[in-house]
Amino acid sequence: MNDKPPVFVIKEQLIIPLKHKCIENLTLYNGETTGSHYVLHKDEPCPTTYLKQKSNEEYGKGIRSLEVSAGRNNDGNLHMMIEEINIDFEYGTKYIATKCIHLDTDDKIGTPYTKSILNHIDLAINVYNEEAYQIRKNQKLKNGKVEDATFRTHLIRLEKVPFTILFDLASLFFGSIVLVKNWLDDLKLPVSIELPDDN
Repeated sequence: MNDKPPVFVIKEQLIIPLKHKCIENLTLYNGETTGSHYVLHKDEPCPTTYLKQKSNEEYGKGIRSLEVSAGRNNDGNLHMMIEEINIDFEYGTKYIATKCIHLDTDDKIGTPYTKSILNHIDLAINVYNEEAYQIRKNQKLKNGKVEDATFRTHLIRLEKVPFTILFDLASLFFGSIVLVKNWLDDLKLPVSIELPDDN
């Protein structure tokens, strides 16, 4: 087995931008939604530490993208979902498992995220059969309801915890350091994640 990553530039790509500062002060109005979509993809040869990490995530871990959606319903409840999507099926594979975080809060518009308390946050594994996955991979959380997982396993559920716990949980739970880093950078908040060094 060759443990060297393929010699490709693997760029992350922001497909859909997040509404500017929607998290900083929970500035989503009733009925409003926003979202973002980050994708790993390959380009011309150019190996670096950063690209080695991307290569490992796409080819080693089989990660395709990270999707984020946020909205506030007409009752004022703000909810978010973040799902890490994997690559297509390989020969003989019957299911695709993705990682998902869901959370909500009833805090009002203008509440700083550092003072917001979540009603709940849960970490789950979504499992799609081939038919469901083919539908899901062509949908985006930003656009509203997506194909339901064939089945879902909830791993952790926390209630009445600070909103800020989201960023640590996402950094620990999702497999793509690169995509989580780019999502956090896109939020323009004082939260970040570091890529591993060469050692």
